Amino acid sequence: MPQVEELGIVKKFIHSICVKTCTDPSLVRWPILEHQSLLQSPSGSVLWNEISIGACARAIRTNWWYNDLSALSLPLLEKVVAGLEVRGTRPESIAGALVHYAKKSLPSLHRRHSGHDACTHGLLVPTIIAPAEDDQRIMLETIEVQLSSMKGVVSTCFLFGLMRIAMILNANARCKNNLEKKIGMQLEQAMLDANIRCI
Repeated sequence: MPQVEELGIVKKFIHSICVKTCTDPSLVRWPILEHQSLLQSPSGSVLWNEISIGACARAIRTNWWYNDLSALSLPLLEKVVAGLEVRGTRPESIAGALVHYAKKSLPSLHRRHSGHDACTHGLLVPTIIAPAEDDQRIMLETIEVQLSSMKGVVSTCFLFGLMRIAMILNANARCKNNLEKKIGMQLEQAMLDANIRCI
């Protein structure tokens, strides 16, 4: 790994991810249609081996990259998130990717939810073997740090889920305190919004 870092391969890899995630996929012809390498004819039908199969290509979601990022290791994810922030990616998009990563990496986060809630922005979160508790605790604390600078971009329900897992995994005090503050701020804002609507 040190040689890979010295050659700048990781930096180029992260730069490539950031460029692709920040580009509107409808403007570029990348083979990213739901991970299928399908081409499209001028009329819009899908081509397979250059033969029209009569189906129309599905619209590419702007969050197509969430699932790809969830396959990265935690240190790489942190570097990619830092790169996305530098490039000015919307906090909502970064938070969405972190939520998807959390739901995939922390199985107990979505174990109690229904099948509808186990989907993140239309992306199915696959069932995986749970990582060790220490690894889950590190992931949780890292995801909390990544979300700490973003305000109002994740649901209060998701934050309650993180808080529940923080208690179960005995996360550090800073992590639990920050989650409590974030939940409190969002509940306070929700109450304020409700009062304003009543006036």
